[in-house]
Amino acid sequence: MKIKYITNAMVLIHGKNTKVLSDPWITFNNLSCTNYYNFPENKFTQKEIKKIKPDFIYISHSHPDHYDLETLNLFGKKVKIIIAGFQNNYLEKALIRNGFKNVIIPKKDGIIKLNKNDFAYIKPAETTEELDSVSFFHIDDKNIINLNDNIENYHQSKSIKKQFK
Repeated sequence: MKIKYITNAMVLIHGKNTKVLSDPWITFNNLSCTNYYNFPENKFTQKEIKKIKPDFIYISHSHPDHYDLETLNLFGKKVKIIIAGFQNNYLEKALIRNGFKNVIIPKKDGIIKLNKNDFAYIKPAETTEELDSVSFFHIDDKNIINLNDNIENYHQSKSIKKQFK
């Protein structure tokens, strides 16, 4: 497995069978509709980012430095997008309203099957349950946890550790 940091919270997890891109957001040419900017300034082109071709995109929450339509649109409207099962899922509504066809929300157990034996566990963060999520990926028999913008929550982290050893 390879992990590539791109910018901000944008990370590519590239396993043998599964490629997951988390929180895709780039201000190309240092232009932004939201007044959020990558720092240091992004040097990737849209063409380079489009070439990533992820199997799945994980969006942790709806802040503009994690959910960016300009960057998301590079991957097409059929890309599989994973989000948490928030009680009031404004992120799901925004994605569907903007034409994305494959929004994946885990069932109550939080598990999403990826490719082959890979899986993700996505839950709203206990510290900010209507705002952010916690992700745990099991890819190539390796475990990765991403707390995003959350304050670390001992109870939730301990629960994930116990569940997935």
